[in-house]
Amino acid sequence: MEEKLWGKLEALEKSDKTLKEVLPQGFENMIKVYIFNNRENIMSFLKGIVNSPNFKKKISEEIGKFTSSMNPMMAKFINVDSMQVKVVEGINDYLRDENNVYKVMELINGGIDKVKDKRAAEVLMYIPYEGKKELVRWISKIAE
Repeated sequence: MEEKLWGKLEALEKSDKTLKEVLPQGFENMIKVYIFNNRENIMSFLKGIVNSPNFKKKISEEIGKFTSSMNPMMAKFINVDSMQVKVVEGINDYLRDENNVYKVMELINGGIDKVKDKRAAEVLMYIPYEGKKELVRWISKIAE
């Protein structure tokens, strides 16, 4: 079974078939429904990123770069820490708004639509050999 699956995987890598052609019909819709039903977890994850110390530090660095390119007189009136807090608060407010949650879901769905039109070979080329072997073993065990 594994040899047959391995042969099909290698043939797929050499083909021009898209993921849409290879995956079961409606597969992308299943993913979209899963994402929609887990939108609160996704938004919570994004909020976690925005509120992380590393993200806040990066925002402060970028504001600092921006102010250093300004007229020194104007830059005196900009407090980097205060601006960073305002930016993070603004992003958090955006992520709390239910309308924006749906916009984020639309962006994710748009990404799924773009990926499904990629050639399967383009995706498979980034999976290491050992990962492919493990995938074939896993599918083979399920199919038994």
